[in-house]
Amino acid sequence: MNWIKEIIKNTSGYWIHKLTTLPIGVDLFYDITKRLHYGPLNIAFDVGANDGQTVNWIKYYSPITKIVAFEPVENTYNKLLLNIAVHKSVVAENIALGEKQGKQKIRLDPDFSVLNSLNELIMSKDPNAVEELITIDTLDNYCLRNSIDKIDLLKIDTEGYELNVLKGSEIFISEKKVNFIYCEVGFNESNTRNTSFEKLTTYLAERDYFFYALYQIDSHDWKQGNHLANALFIQKSIFP
Repeated sequence: MNWIKEIIKNTSGYWIHKLTTLPIGVDLFYDITKRLHYGPLNIAFDVGANDGQTVNWIKYYSPITKIVAFEPVENTYNKLLLNIAVHKSVVAENIALGEKQGKQKIRLDPDFSVLNSLNELIMSKDPNAVEELITIDTLDNYCLRNSIDKIDLLKIDTEGYELNVLKGSEIFISEKKVNFIYCEVGFNESNTRNTSFEKLTTYLAERDYFFYALYQIDSHDWKQGNHLANALFIQKSIFP
């Protein structure tokens, strides 16, 4: 059997692995549904939706999940609408989530929309960068206004603005209304673009969340110590 796996790997580039022995951190949905035996993901928030990559990823694995996708930059938001049009149970919101309600100017990256952030330290420094005034709400306010009382999966990819989003979710988090939190993180102080894994883990541990696993580790800038990954945290009340 091993020699067959080797032939397939060497000829196709695909690695075959038995699901039951798949390492933790390879497949988010397998980990949640099979290892953790969690029920269906009824509602997910995609904060920093960009043009819909995560929406389509969630829908592929969990078609029944209702998703609220937040993308504050107008041009990117319009692309998001086009890319998720096939999904009937997705609501797209042209706002950011943050620590408090308000308006804020953002300087847009001219080439890569995935790098846009409300984090002042990493906003585009290009003197010709386009500025846009965006609307910020808090997760708590948004949920209250839209009669949402639980979030199964809260995904945040906001280029260093993750803690701001969580600080605007204090009511929901303190009342144990968010079961899984999935955030992009960095691991080194030299990485100013991504939220520190250590700081995020400490913040969520104080609010009764277990760290579970890392996913999609990216080491393209490893020589500078700028590894990044997505970290999954689980509300302790689910698994007391």
